[in-house]
Amino acid sequence: MTKKYTIEITETLCRQIEIEADTEDEAVELATEMYEAADIVLGAEDFVGFHTEVVAVE
Repeated sequence: MTKKYTIEITETLCRQIEIEADTEDEAVELATEMYEAADIVLGAEDFVGFHTEVVAVE
């Protein structure tokens, strides 16, 4: 009998950037703010992999 599968596909995007800051925490905070403000937008060129997983079967 045929079953219905729900498959989750997760892509991973990654980019390294340089931030000038006085502390590591400040650098992370600045990078986070830049990302949330869409000053940093990851795209296809930042693709590093994907994962598939069955999340439900009916």
